[in-house]
Amino acid sequence: MKVSKLRFILDTNVIIPLEDSSILLEEPLQFFIKSAGVKGYKLLYHPATKTDIKRDKNVIRRERSLAALCKYSELESHNVTKDELINDWGDVSSPNDLCDNFILHSIYRNCADFLVTEDLGIHKKARNLRLSERVLYIQQASNLLRDNFKEENLKFPGILELFLTELNLDMPVFESLSASYGGFESWFEKSQREGRKCWVINESGEIDALAILKDEDSPIITIDDKGLREKTLKICTFKVAPLSRGKHYGELLLKKTFITAFEQDYKNIYLTIREGEQPHLRELLETNGFFSFGKTLTNDGFLDDVYVKSMYPAENSFNEPTLYFSIKYHPHFLISEDTGFFCIPIQPRYHRHLFPEVQIQQELLGSGAIVGNSIRQAYICSSNSNQVTEGSIIFFYRSKDYKQITTFGIVEKVERTNDPTRAIQLTRKRTIYSDEDIKNTCLKGALIILFRVLGHFDKPISREALHELGIKGNTQSIRRLERKPALEILDTNDKRNYFTTS
Repeated sequence: MKVSKLRFILDTNVIIPLEDSSILLEEPLQFFIKSAGVKGYKLLYHPATKTDIKRDKNVIRRERSLAALCKYSELESHNVTKDELINDWGDVSSPNDLCDNFILHSIYRNCADFLVTEDLGIHKKARNLRLSERVLYIQQASNLLRDNFKEENLKFPGILELFLTELNLDMPVFESLSASYGGFESWFEKSQREGRKCWVINESGEIDALAILKDEDSPIITIDDKGLREKTLKICTFKVAPLSRGKHYGELLLKKTFITAFEQDYKNIYLTIREGEQPHLRELLETNGFFSFGKTLTNDGFLDDVYVKSMYPAENSFNEPTLYFSIKYHPHFLISEDTGFFCIPIQPRYHRHLFPEVQIQQELLGSGAIVGNSIRQAYICSSNSNQVTEGSIIFFYRSKDYKQITTFGIVEKVERTNDPTRAIQLTRKRTIYSDEDIKNTCLKGALIILFRVLGHFDKPISREALHELGIKGNTQSIRRLERKPALEILDTNDKRNYFTTS
C-alpha cells in the first residue's frame, strides 16, 4: 500500500509573497516549496482565488497576481456551486468570505489534503467546522514535510528557568517586542532589577520561545473596569520566534503555565495582545481554553485585547460536555456518568515519541526539572476496538520495558481508516509518524485516536498495582476499565484534577 502524493491548496497570502521578488522568503516557506517539489507533491490554487484576484481594482497588482497563479495548477475537482455551498454552510455577507468558504469547502469535500494559509479567519472557521487538522500555517506545512520520526532525531525541548539578567535586549527574540510596545525596554530593565525570572526554550541556540510571568491579586484588567477574583497569574510576555512556529513551543510554554497555575492554586491566567496582531498566538489560546474578556488601554495609548483562562470551573459549568469542559479548564477535566475508561498499550518507541518527558523524568529520578510537550496528540494503532469514543478517558500503558501506566488523556476524535493519506491528514498537525509506520498500520486498518494529554502520573501505575485494583489479564490490546478502579488510578496522583457529575 502506497501513501499517495499529497495535494496542497495554497491561499493567496502564500502564493503572492512567494512570487514577489521584493519579499524575502522565510526559511519555512522556502523549505516547504522545495521539499514539496522534491517529493512530487502537488501545489494548487482554488478557482475562487482567481475570481478574488480579478476583483482587485489595482491593475498592475492584479496582473502580477494572476501571473503568479499561472505557475501553479488550478484545482479542477471542486465544482460545487454557490447554492450548494450556501446549502451546506449558509450565506455570507461579503465576496471575501464567500471566497474563503469555497476554498475551505474543497478541503471539506476532500479535493486536496491540506490548505496552507496565514488567514486567521479561515483558521477560525476550520476549527468551528472541525477541519483544523488539515488547515496549516506555513510553519506547520514546513514541519509536515520534515521526516523527524527517526529514533536518533527524537528530541525533547526542555524549558529553562532563568533570571532576566541572564538575557539582554540585543537578542533577536526581543526585536519585535521593542518595536511594537513603547516602553518595553524600560519595563524589561526594571524587571531585571526586581530579580524577575522567565522561562526559555533555546533548542536552536537562540531563544526559540520565551515567557515572563507575574503574580497578581484580584486585578482590574479592562478599560470598563472588569476584573478577576483572587490569585491570578499574568503572562506579561509570551513570544515564539517566527522560525520556531509550528514546533509546539508555544503549546509547551502554555502547558508549563497551566501546570504551575494548577499546582500553586491560581484561579485565573490572563494576557493581553495588541489589537489585530499575533494570529498564531490567538489561535493557540482559543484552542486551549482562553476566551476574550475585553480590552485594555496600554501606557503608550494602544488598545490591547485581553484573554483570560479560568483555572477552576463555575458552578453552572458541570452541565457542559465533558470534552468542552476539559479544554476550557485544563488540566482539570470532567467525568460524567457516561464517561468511558480505557487502557491503551503503547510500545516504547512510540511512547518515547509522544511522551518524551516521561522517559526524561524516569532518567532524572523524578527531579521535576522537565514538564510535558504538546497538549494535543495523536495515537495510531491497528486495534479492532470500536468502543473508544469522544470524551473517553484513556490511560497509556507502556509495554515491554516499563510495564506501567504513565500518562492519561481525554479523547477528542476517533476514526478508522485503511487509507494512509487520510491518516496523515488527521495526525500530521499534532505529531509525526513515519510514512512507513502509517502504511504498515493502515494495511491492518488503522485506528486513529486524537486526544489531549491531561497529565502524567507522579508515580506510574505498575502491572502489579493494576492487579491489586482487580485489573488483571490482557494488557496487549485496548481494554475497557470499570469506573471504580479507573477512578482509583486517577486518585493515585498527589493532586486531584478531575470532577465528577455523580
